[in-house]
Amino acid sequence: MATAASSTNSNAPAKSNPPINPPPINNLNDLQRVLCDQISGVIAGTATPQNVNAITNAAGKVISVSKLRLEVAKAAGKKFDPEELVQIPQSTAA
Repeated sequence: MATAASSTNSNAPAKSNPPINPPPINNLNDLQRVLCDQISGVIAGTATPQNVNAITNAAGKVISVSKLRLEVAKAAGKKFDPEELVQIPQSTAA
């Protein structure tokens, strides 16, 4: 018995998302700029929702860590420099 051909070609190459190459993110202002740029990219059709989702998930974690640092400093009764909270430590990974 013959089977109907599938409408999708299993030999076709997988669609890949365009590369993400945002400028360096050194502080929360840079992070906000990148997020806004990515949202604009989805609207313009130059960024995929999957890439933007990955970026926003990572950004949410960075913001959560910043909030945690603030809470720990407050709980410890330490004074903190608000400017320090907006700085994002640079990765040491190669």
